[in-house]
Amino acid sequence: MVKEINGKQHIVIGLVIFSVNLILRLLNILINMGKVLDINSLDKHEVSMVICLKCYKRWVCVRPQETKLVNIECKKCGQGYVIETGQNLIAKSV
Repeated sequence: MVKEINGKQHIVIGLVIFSVNLILRLLNILINMGKVLDINSLDKHEVSMVICLKCYKRWVCVRPQETKLVNIECKKCGQGYVIETGQNLIAKSV
């Protein structure tokens, strides 16, 4: 039921598709709004105290679980000087 008006048929079709897409996205947001999401299930991570062996700066490091210690960077000294100083600060979920 789209009529060509001065060669603008494609604009009307595009607006209809955009409107339908917007309505579907809004419905999806409304449907999922009441669901509780466990943020820890999204990304497994490690939290531990670390220290740079070059400048002795200590901080709490939060990183993806698969990150190797050798890849952690000190802001001042760069990569390769960081080690963990103790146990993980948050227990891993299994």
